[in-house]
Amino acid sequence: MTHQNKPKGLEQAAKAFESLFINMMLKSARAANETLGGDDLMGGSEMSLYYSMMDSRIATEMSNTGAFGLAEIMMRQFGYEQDPNADKPKGTLLDQTI
Repeated sequence: MTHQNKPKGLEQAAKAFESLFINMMLKSARAANETLGGDDLMGGSEMSLYYSMMDSRIATEMSNTGAFGLAEIMMRQFGYEQDPNADKPKGTLLDQTI
């Protein structure tokens, strides 16, 4: 299978997972910053809600643009070639005939 005919559902699932992963990473970074006495000037539950929404949007955009790259790695792991000129899928980590 090549890049053009890979299942859209698998690609969407990989991007959704990547978005969730990035969102959790950003949420953890904000929590660590608050623990260390981060931005108290504009703190509060309202700002926390806006930061959460912003983090979610950043995670979605990073996933859609491929900036983070986790979805691409997952697609390669599942055996889908990224090169549209390739004639067969690349192997997984267990199949070292790459």
